[in-house]
Amino acid sequence: MNIRTLAALPVAAAIAVLAVPAAFADTTPVASIDITTTPGSFPVTSAVHWAAPDQEVLVSDRANTLRAQGGAGFDYIGVELRGPNGAPLQAGTYNTVGDPHSHPELASVLVISNGLGCYAEEGGFTVDRIEFDPSTSVLTAFDGSYDHRCAGSTGADHGEIHFQR
Repeated sequence: MNIRTLAALPVAAAIAVLAVPAAFADTTPVASIDITTTPGSFPVTSAVHWAAPDQEVLVSDRANTLRAQGGAGFDYIGVELRGPNGAPLQAGTYNTVGDPHSHPELASVLVISNGLGCYAEEGGFTVDRIEFDPSTSVLTAFDGSYDHRCAGSTGADHGEIHFQR
């Protein structure tokens, strides 16, 4: 071997070490649901923090309704955010909420916890970021928060949802 070959071997090895991780970069979606509660909150009665990959957190947009759900063991949380008249969500704040079955003109926040749920009678939500793949229309990113209080409950819950594909 000559000097050039000996000098080229460490360079080639370094390139291989640096290039291989990029080829196998983790493309797992990152998702989280964080919820805080006040006494008397329903259906969520205690704080929740679920984040992938430790817990299963799924975020999707179907029929212009953002759905975030998470589970750990026997616990389950689901949150649905819907714009007025079922319009696609856009960045901004949605202050007027209600049950979309009786008031489709209002935005809605539905929270489900372990099989119990209700639409917010008071509250709203803010979409900080929502992005879709332009070629497939699949949701690729979401950041937002919501406030939710069911009819008859004395407390409320506040949640944050984050997703990046």
